[in-house]
Amino acid sequence: MNRSKLYGAILLGLWAAGASAQDKLPSNVAFRLKEADRILARAERALESDSVASEDWKIQTAQTAAAEAREKMQEIEQRYSGQYSPTHPDIVAMQARIAKLDAMAGGRAEAMQQAETAAQQQTAEAGQASESWLARLQPYVIGVGQPGHNPDKYLIPSATQEKDEMQKRLGIYAEAATALAEYKKANLGTKATDELKQAAAMLETATIQFQTSCRLYADQDIGEADTKIQQMEQFTRAQESKMAAKEMFLFLDRDQIANAQAIVDRAAGLLKAGDQRLLGLNRRLDGLKRADAKLRAARIAETRMQPDAYTGGDAADLKKSAEQFVLRAQPGVRVLKTAIISPDWKQESVIEWTDTTQTALRHRTTRRLTVQVAGKRNMDTRLYTVDVRQDLQAGGGWGPTHGHVMFTDPMLESNTQ
Repeated sequence: MNRSKLYGAILLGLWAAGASAQDKLPSNVAFRLKEADRILARAERALESDSVASEDWKIQTAQTAAAEAREKMQEIEQRYSGQYSPTHPDIVAMQARIAKLDAMAGGRAEAMQQAETAAQQQTAEAGQASESWLARLQPYVIGVGQPGHNPDKYLIPSATQEKDEMQKRLGIYAEAATALAEYKKANLGTKATDELKQAAAMLETATIQFQTSCRLYADQDIGEADTKIQQMEQFTRAQESKMAAKEMFLFLDRDQIANAQAIVDRAAGLLKAGDQRLLGLNRRLDGLKRADAKLRAARIAETRMQPDAYTGGDAADLKKSAEQFVLRAQPGVRVLKTAIISPDWKQESVIEWTDTTQTALRHRTTRRLTVQVAGKRNMDTRLYTVDVRQDLQAGGGWGPTHGHVMFTDPMLESNTQ
């Protein structure tokens, strides 16, 4: 080997020896680096895990670990300076690792702060949006003995047979159901506070329980109507037998049929359309009306108009309305005389489905009068008994007049006087 090659080999060996010496850190430095590694590893695992530990604990753990690892690096620098190269790969890597953990912890802390700020803002907005709704819905569910209970607002979730109390509950139910429907339509979503959500859920449960209870009362109405109709059917059959035997016979008081029909109609407001019990009761009522009309026709000479009994200032308008209802049902009739035979309005309150979907109930208050209209078409004179009614409006006044012909009886024209 020539001298130049030998010299080059010597330099290469010296460089390799120097590089090896630089790569190998002093044991005390390496030991502290390992301690820093263990500290950071625990924090990194905590920060990256999906454990149930809180985000705040994970961030604090990472920040504490970064600070402890940085202290280890400061200790290395203070105690072993000059014994290692500050640019040693292990030293540089550890410093970068500490900086990365610190940045991650800082980023997570900032994100958590932003989330807390957003949550606080959302809570404030929810409180503002929920305040008015809570004030509107909560009185319906604050029961007896609870702070804030209002007996004029609390919805007792059951029906009752006590007439005045039931009318009160129907009114409260109508208000509560309307308020709940409007709340749902507002769709507050996440803006609704937990307190408001609870009040709305309690009110929905109360309205459903009230509806269920009312359906039970509808079943009772079905039973009551069946009993009344059965009694009238028995009476009518007995009178038909007397008529066939040429004996003196009677006919039903028209109020009996009307009352039974009112009970059936009240039940119909709460039962599903097409309920076979309702269909059967209405068929029987129609049969009673036909049988009663035959009995009355056989005693045509005794069919007379009743005198006027109503003295209200709107009597003339109500008579005109009743006459129009007769003309609508029997075109071509010439009105001979009209009399309002009810002394005053009779008011009733019922609950009924809002539409054919039967998803919600409403409260309806109606007042009624009975009017008799004597009319003649060709040589045929008849007495029309008309139901005239008006519904209570939201503003407190009474709506337009509606009505229909309930009964039609043949009569002598001379009996209209």
